[in-house]
Amino acid sequence: MTVPWVIISMSEGYKLGLTRNRLFEFDNCVLFCGKPEADADSEKIGKALKLLSFKEPVIGSAVELREDGEAFVVTGKAEPVLRISEKKHEAVVAEYREHGLAFSQRLFEFVLSGDGYLIIGGHTAVADAGALLRFAGDIAKLCSRSSVSAEPMKIKLFSEKRELPIETASPITDKLSAELDAKWSRKARCFTEEDYKKAKCAYGAKKPAVGELQSELGTDLLSGLKRYCTENKLDLVSTVGFAFYEALLKNIGGDKKFNRMNVYADFRPFFSDSRSWSGGACNGVVSIGLDKKEKHKPPEDRLKAFHENCYKASTSSFRVMYDESILMMLAPSYCDSQYMHRAGLYKNKASARLAENYGCACRRICDYYYCNLEQSFWKALQGYSRVSVSEPFKMRSATYLGFTVFKGSGYITFRYSEDVCNSIKAKKILEQALEMLGEFSKK
Repeated sequence: MTVPWVIISMSEGYKLGLTRNRLFEFDNCVLFCGKPEADADSEKIGKALKLLSFKEPVIGSAVELREDGEAFVVTGKAEPVLRISEKKHEAVVAEYREHGLAFSQRLFEFVLSGDGYLIIGGHTAVADAGALLRFAGDIAKLCSRSSVSAEPMKIKLFSEKRELPIETASPITDKLSAELDAKWSRKARCFTEEDYKKAKCAYGAKKPAVGELQSELGTDLLSGLKRYCTENKLDLVSTVGFAFYEALLKNIGGDKKFNRMNVYADFRPFFSDSRSWSGGACNGVVSIGLDKKEKHKPPEDRLKAFHENCYKASTSSFRVMYDESILMMLAPSYCDSQYMHRAGLYKNKASARLAENYGCACRRICDYYYCNLEQSFWKALQGYSRVSVSEPFKMRSATYLGFTVFKGSGYITFRYSEDVCNSIKAKKILEQALEMLGEFSKK
């Protein structure tokens, strides 16, 4: 293992760009939870975390919010430490989902639960599930004394639009952003962290309760689905997503906007140097749905159409980064204002329109995150006996679907907002989706 002989303490500030619009999200915590195998105790994990901080400077960062609304990620502002909790991992995870992270204090936290699980929380403005999985894999390797490069990784926050792929540039998005910003600039105002805290508290007091169901796709069912996907030129991402999409439409589908599913898509593959980045919130979303003309077709045909839509959207940098690139060109305070409006503490038509069309009130039937940990890239995670990772359940979502493939099984997490979907409907949705997946696996 290579570690630096001399560590120079130095703080650097990086302007938060592409994901600046996520800074004021109320549900802001991306979470990893895994149980280390063998003898990875608190002392070993603590030492591993200290070494990891040399390689990943972003984990010791916090945000400085300036008076003009610009936000800077400052490294060296929060020392990364392992917190020891007597609570079981479920309780620790629930606390992070409820309270999130205070961005001016730290953007990442690491906890070892009373039942031996490592929990990593990251703020959604600078982290996604993929980043936390990489951190967890490096910690596992360091605990087992495997070789890990200590060369510092680059912090990539896309501070300027020119850093985005050329395909994301469009006169349409430029014109749209300019028109939106013009409406805001007439009555623009900046919001402080104290404003955010008040809004978060106000929203928390009235937000609907969230329920959760979990299920496991065993080895036989998963093998059958893989075979079905291979024979029909499909993939597990779209097949599982489609099964839930169909069940959701049957039980809680409604108007045109509420008949679409947001699918998380990683935009790292659009950049040749992405493996040298530290952490990162590199998760765009693509909105997927089926036309009415598909309604009466057999399930197999509808699945193929859904798969084609997913594939085309997730391999297009324009589609994956569309909403983020529009919001990036707006005044940061305008992005913040939509959350103030949603909490009921600020009345502004431009803010309401932004929230409904692109932001926190743009309601979809589901947010779907998929992760295949059987890929060789995630080999280090074999050092955990069980792994779960999830994006936050955002206020735009009626439901959240997480699907993780790990060590031969598929793990499903289905969360639902009780103002839209009660426990009876949620159970029915899960049962119908699993029934459809079972039928596919036998064909």
